[in-house]
Amino acid sequence: MVNRWHAHALDQYEFPLALTTILGGEGLNQMGLSFDWFMPSFLKSANNLTLQITNGQNKHLFSGEVFSFPATLLHYKNFRDLSRNSYLEFGFTGMLGRNDVRGYVEGERVYQSTRWTKLAGFDLSFLWEPVDQAKYKSLQWRSEFYYADKELPGSEHIYAWGGYTYTEYKFGERWQGGVRFDYTQPFQVNNDGLHLYQVVPYLTWWQSHWVKLRLQYNYLDGNTISKPDHVLRLQITWAAGPHKHERY
Repeated sequence: MVNRWHAHALDQYEFPLALTTILGGEGLNQMGLSFDWFMPSFLKSANNLTLQITNGQNKHLFSGEVFSFPATLLHYKNFRDLSRNSYLEFGFTGMLGRNDVRGYVEGERVYQSTRWTKLAGFDLSFLWEPVDQAKYKSLQWRSEFYYADKELPGSEHIYAWGGYTYTEYKFGERWQGGVRFDYTQPFQVNNDGLHLYQVVPYLTWWQSHWVKLRLQYNYLDGNTISKPDHVLRLQITWAAGPHKHERY
């Protein structure tokens, strides 16, 4: 869900911890082709199916080569209006690609045995926005969960899962506040019982259509770090010219 958003358009300062841990620091960002099918309506809901075929450029999950074995992603999305003021959207994602390297590396030919990476995901969004007060009041809730199975040399595997959930309330024309909870396993072998979690409250103020300020606190803890980590940030985002903070 948020993987495709530009960083400046996020509801918080950074991408969720589970996304950067399981999908890599820059998320899924690969070159390729995307095909969308707007499926027939079913039970008063809109349905969409997306097929993407991309190079395995993400070295965290795949081979990391610009020209490599293609990775395939399939995503199903369901959207339905719950009332004139609210909607619900959910989706399922599956992805398959190879992480072995075959070709020339620093002038030497490399031929590794076939290894696969498998990904699965689920996302859920809810928005309540009164039609006659949308400029001043709204409530949104977003959640997403990831699972990864990466095959390594020597028949080892990395199995990792994680997710996030956050809610945000708009309580004025310029004010929004929310809190996000992150949970993830480390992306490593033998990670049973290991975890990190993070609590992220934040407050956003729009000075104008072009400038926003955000105050955010991050509390990070888990049994893979020696002590909790506390971070307080003040973020300023602005745009010049015919451009706003869009999500695309």
